[in-house]
Amino acid sequence: MHWTHSLALGALAAIAALPAQVPAPTHPLAVPPPPSPSLPAGIGRAAGEATPEDVRKMPLRSQEDAMREALKGLAESQQAYSKELSALVDSFPVYSPTANKWEGAIKVTGSSTMGPLLTNLAIGFESMHGTLDIVVRQGGTDSGLKALATGGCDIAAVSRALTAEERASIEAASGKRAVEVTVALDGVCVFVNRDNPLPGITREQCNGVFSIEHGMTPVPLYRWNQLDAGSPLGDEFIHLYIPNDQSGTLKLFREWCMHGEEFTTAMRFIEPGPSSVVNACCAYPLAIGIAGFGNSQPRARTLPVAADAAGPFIEPSVQSIRSHAYPLWRPLNVVWLEASGTQANPAIADWMRYILSETGQDVVASVGFVPPHVEQIPAELGTIEGDRWKR
Repeated sequence: MHWTHSLALGALAAIAALPAQVPAPTHPLAVPPPPSPSLPAGIGRAAGEATPEDVRKMPLRSQEDAMREALKGLAESQQAYSKELSALVDSFPVYSPTANKWEGAIKVTGSSTMGPLLTNLAIGFESMHGTLDIVVRQGGTDSGLKALATGGCDIAAVSRALTAEERASIEAASGKRAVEVTVALDGVCVFVNRDNPLPGITREQCNGVFSIEHGMTPVPLYRWNQLDAGSPLGDEFIHLYIPNDQSGTLKLFREWCMHGEEFTTAMRFIEPGPSSVVNACCAYPLAIGIAGFGNSQPRARTLPVAADAAGPFIEPSVQSIRSHAYPLWRPLNVVWLEASGTQANPAIADWMRYILSETGQDVVASVGFVPPHVEQIPAELGTIEGDRWKR
């Protein structure tokens, strides 16, 4: 198996993200900030770690040494991460191309979180079938499900599990059964800038920050010192970054902490996709955003989350997402339609075998997502014998 890492891109992101200055508010809230949640030791900036201000005060040679050490640490963390994922990827069967060369087109619509992943998986599969064209369009989970039900696409990319109501509606509209397959695992994460020392966030705090109704808190939480009384950001406004309202990412987040409430419009910025949400958190110290675990970047970090201040605070990771310990874990699914009693579309089924192989899951892991459990591969895709898909 071949692993690649984007150290150069990580270094550029680390260098490019400079703090933005926002004028101090002139109308502070007349509500004292609540105490910060009690969190386990070891969450936040490590003891002795240089702050951006420390680095700026260093002589040029010392700054170069600091950057070299930061890149060394990034390389070591990525190496450990890839080793952890390698064992998971290696558990998937080997894919061998079929003698049939698929032709025509497969249209995929849906999740913006899954768009880059499915595009990469399409390129690899197309390379073995020169006349097959897999077209991946983003726009959000809901848009994918609508297109599937009306015949606008062959596959919907859904960044969560289908609800029973959605399945029934699609099947009623199409007259066919919906086939749902998990191709990767992910987590909905709360991102902040890497230099923001906020150690974690509770469900109630998420409600107070993101909901216009803030039904779980007595007042809305507009300022950073309302989340963390000792925050160096003080009473600066919190800037919210979210993807569009068709997003499956937002649907799961709302189910967890907003109970049907709408997102606030105060200091809210709607981004075209989850990657640009994390880009904003990389660039702006006052930013907080909602995006997937697979969109992580070195200059932003994910916050541990908890049901309440008593904890436990769970950090999103490969282990916590696969074990479902992280409360906002989710499957990344593809859904297509088949007439009752028929075999799966052969080209789609073969692409799924490619995705759920060692080769396909190497792509899943290398772009930041988590491989699913191999034992949950649906039998209708074919038979696995030993370490390979049977032909």
